[in-house]
Amino acid sequence: MKKALCIFAFIAVFGLNGVGIASLGDYYNNNNTAKEYLSIFVEYLLASKPTEESDYFLAVKSLTIDKYKEFIRKHPDSSFVPEAKLRIAEFYDVICQRKNAKKWLDDIIANHKDDDYYGIKVYYNLEGEYSRFELIFSGEKTAAWALYYRAVWFPKNKTKDLQRILNEYKDSKKVAGFAKELLKK
Repeated sequence: MKKALCIFAFIAVFGLNGVGIASLGDYYNNNNTAKEYLSIFVEYLLASKPTEESDYFLAVKSLTIDKYKEFIRKHPDSSFVPEAKLRIAEFYDVICQRKNAKKWLDDIIANHKDDDYYGIKVYYNLEGEYSRFELIFSGEKTAAWALYYRAVWFPKNKTKDLQRILNEYKDSKKVAGFAKELLKK
C-alpha cells in the first residue's frame, strides 16, 4: 500500500508541474544552465517507465536525485537551484524517503522565499512518445510549493503551513487554491 501511495504521489507531483503560463523558450535556447537543468528530468523520463516497480526503477530515481545534487554543486547561484531542491524532495517522496524530502523542503522555505517556480511541459508525438520538453514559468513561488508538500506529507503543522501559503503567497494562485481546499477538510 505504501509503495502504491508513493507511485500515486509521483504521478500527482509531475502531473501538477506540467501546466504553466509562459514559456521560457528563448531563455532556454540561449542558456546552457537551463538546458542542463532540464536534461536531468528528460533523462529520467527516458530511462524509466512509471509502471515498473523494480530495483532498476528505484536506481534511476536515486541517480536522478544525485544528478540534481550535482547540478546544485556546479551551479549554486543558478535560478534553477530552488527548483532542483524541490525536485529532490519530490523524488525522495516517490522513493518513500520523506525524512530526506523534509530537509530539502525546509531548506527551500528558509532560503528561497521569493524564488520563482518552473514547470516542465512534456510534448508527445502521435505515437505517444516524448517529442520535446519545455521549461515554463508558472507565476508561482517555489517556497509556496515546498510549504504545500510539507503540509501534505508532514501534517503535524499542516494548518500553519497552509495558512502561511495563504498569507505570504496569495499570488501563487494554484498552490493557494490547493491550500484553501485542504483547509476546508
